[in-house]
Amino acid sequence: PDAPMPDAQDEVEPNDDPTAVASQALPLRAKGLFGQPGDADCFRFRANAGERWIVETNAARSGSPADTFVE
Repeated sequence: PDAPMPDAQDEVEPNDDPTAVASQALPLRAKGLFGQPGDADCFRFRANAGERWIVETNAARSGSPADTFVE
């Protein structure tokens, strides 16, 4: 609530491997495009213990068949 949400940031390939994705600053809005079946788009951010963040995925609300999740 203290910072306005930034514009959505497009994914940068390659971003299929979560261990190889650079950490992004928060707050973050990101968008990805699945180029082919089996494609994964990973985004990483750093949060500290005790912080509260709301993380949402918008695929289902947009009518996408993508199986989005936060890990």
